Amino acid sequence: MTTNLKSKVLKGFGWIFAGTLGQNFLQFLSLIILARLLTPDEFGVVSIALVIVGFLKIFTELGVGPAVVQRLELTKSHIGTANTMAVVLGVAVSFALYLSASKISFFFDMPELENVVRVLSLMLPASSLAVVGQSLLQRNLKFRQIAIYNLLSYVVGYACISIPMALLGCGVWSLVFSQLGQIVAINLIVHFVVKEANYYAFNMESAKELLGYGAGYSLAKVSNFIAGEGDNLIVGKFLGAGALGVYSNAYRLMLFPASLIGGVIDKVLFPILSNIQNDKDRISKVYVDILSLATMLLVPMSIYLYFFANEIIMLVLGSQWGGAVFVFQLLIISLAFRLNYKFSDLLAAALGAVYRRAIRQLIYAFAVVLGAYLGHFFGAEGVAVGVGLAITLNYIIMLQLSQVLIGFSWRDVALMHLKQLWMAVLIIVFTYISKRYIFDGVKSELLLLFLSGLFFVSITLFLWFVFSRIMKRELEICKFILGRVFS
Repeated sequence: MTTNLKSKVLKGFGWIFAGTLGQNFLQFLSLIILARLLTPDEFGVVSIALVIVGFLKIFTELGVGPAVVQRLELTKSHIGTANTMAVVLGVAVSFALYLSASKISFFFDMPELENVVRVLSLMLPASSLAVVGQSLLQRNLKFRQIAIYNLLSYVVGYACISIPMALLGCGVWSLVFSQLGQIVAINLIVHFVVKEANYYAFNMESAKELLGYGAGYSLAKVSNFIAGEGDNLIVGKFLGAGALGVYSNAYRLMLFPASLIGGVIDKVLFPILSNIQNDKDRISKVYVDILSLATMLLVPMSIYLYFFANEIIMLVLGSQWGGAVFVFQLLIISLAFRLNYKFSDLLAAALGAVYRRAIRQLIYAFAVVLGAYLGHFFGAEGVAVGVGLAITLNYIIMLQLSQVLIGFSWRDVALMHLKQLWMAVLIIVFTYISKRYIFDGVKSELLLLFLSGLFFVSITLFLWFVFSRIMKRELEICKFILGRVFS
């Protein structure tokens, strides 16, 4: 990376990391509390409703938000047109969802789903109001504001609404109104802070320019969404709300480390890569560096989470969630691939290759649905295996697209994977020995995770030090990031 580009990346990284860390902490803390107050069935019902709302949200925006970020030249007409399209579509789709709630409930054989869907349909027009404002913050690299505003919305949703309602015995509605509270909070903040986003108009030429990029982006997002949520739909339909509650919470736990790293890099890199989209050499260096660093961090983390899955589930969710342990372990295996394919996805979006990206996302979506469907005959664990195989396939085909777009060296990427594989073998050996022989007698889950975590981090740092010549590039990036973030 050039010095100027590194400064932008790291400045954004620091703020977004802090905000994402805060959001993850709140979500994690809320999950610990809510898992003891609510049942797997209640989690499952809301999970299904959120999948449906999330899918329809794609059509209320039609990619206008990312189009606002990606355009090199953005006019007031673009902003007004984007706002108008998002709000009109949000209201229309919300009304259609409200009317369809009973049929959705019948399809999933969940009577309680009907009213949940109707209330959550309000999320669609509400979220449309903040699309352009949030996109302008991202486009202008206002990472500090993004971090603070998102964190505040999470405080409202989880600390102020979800947990108090659950303690009062509101059941499933504590999860429902948590989602609505977050949307309302971020809307109010963006409305009063991002003044230039409060403009509504419509211009056909501007609409065509936005949709030229946005339609392709949305097509890929539909495929990506089906790939990301198709497993939940299949579990909910064929295995029931309880199984979905177990599967979705295991999935949610697995996503915490990926979202902490991936969410940060996504928000920071997309506008930056869009700004330098014509400089393929610089983009290639940024891409390979980030891929290497993320792999170095995620592979050891995955190993630890796999070996101590039972203790993590018991401590975080409680004894009633024992069925989530093996599902969690199976999902963790593909964690690194799950995050790293998102970098390729981000790169394709930044470079405007939305249609080539969409084709690959269609393949991925088909693989997830097929894998989940075949896997459901073996329960939630079978679904986890099918989805993991689909994720691996997607990583490979998206990596190939990235190579076509920016022309990085396959040799460099192959060597990176070999290094991480070698490190993974050593870490697996040390982790297995530590659990089997060193910490075997520790009965408290909290104490066990604390001691084993310290040991694991120490061993990982020691191996990085011993093999510092092999891991030189990744460690240099780590040192540079830490120096800038904490300076």
